[in-house]
Amino acid sequence: MLVSQTYLEGGQSKTAVELFKAFRNVYLRSFGQEATIEHDGSVMIDDQDVARVTVTMAADFKLTVLLADVVGLTHAEIAQVIGQPLATVRMWLHWGRKLIGQEVNEKVN
Repeated sequence: MLVSQTYLEGGQSKTAVELFKAFRNVYLRSFGQEATIEHDGSVMIDDQDVARVTVTMAADFKLTVLLADVVGLTHAEIAQVIGQPLATVRMWLHWGRKLIGQEVNEKVN
């Protein structure tokens, strides 16, 4: 359903960024955001805070890691897709990758 709705919304002659924007819109309409992650530059986030957020991580937080590590979009392209500043994209990538690494490490050990 997500793929077909994305192409219906995105049209045929779209760039990758425009297509992922359409996907994001369809996803958020279908499933919602679930959580909001804000960062104003002055807030310090420790590992325990991040662990608590894992279960209800925002859709955009997950999408950021997916677009960077699976699709291969640049940080600037991801910022365009999700409508967040470049610094936010980089922060979400850092914490998303860290969480994935921790989960993999826990399952291996």
